[in-house]
Amino acid sequence: MRKRRNMETFNLSFLDVVCCGFGAVILLLVITKIYEPVTIEKSREDLQQLIVKLERELNELRGDSTVINRDLKEIEEQLSENKKKKNKLAGDLSEMEGEFSATRAMSEESTGTMNSLLSAKQSLTEEMKRLLKDYNPIDDSTVGGIPVDSEYIIFVIDTSGSMYQGPWNLVIQKITETLSVYPELKAYKF
Repeated sequence: MRKRRNMETFNLSFLDVVCCGFGAVILLLVITKIYEPVTIEKSREDLQQLIVKLERELNELRGDSTVINRDLKEIEEQLSENKKKKNKLAGDLSEMEGEFSATRAMSEESTGTMNSLLSAKQSLTEEMKRLLKDYNPIDDSTVGGIPVDSEYIIFVIDTSGSMYQGPWNLVIQKITETLSVYPELKAYKF
């Protein structure tokens, strides 16, 4: 009978392949390790340049945003002032419209009053013509426009302080002269 031979799981050819593979990996690591510092340094410089560029852009954006914010604040202040002016002008307009309405009403009222005064003047003129139709200014029977045969005389005298300081004595003298011309008066009033 023949003996069977035991089969080995690992044979020499497999170990050769594995060793060659490990050697290749080690060789790759050695090659990459040699060039790694240059690559890292170059990528570090590129990153620093990128960081500097981005920081510069960030500073420019911050400056631009500061200017824009300041402009926005000024525009908001102007808008607020314009709203205040608008409200003030609206108030002034309302006030002027009210004054205009009041003036129009007063004008209409004064027009009515003027018409009534003209009517009254016309009627007074007719009444004066009727009363003065017999009046003759050359007539000797009147003194100072008062008929000599009048029984009543009315005096209207200003008694303010300015009259007492100056012309009061003259006023008394003229009243006395007038009363002496009309000796038969029933009454007279001051």
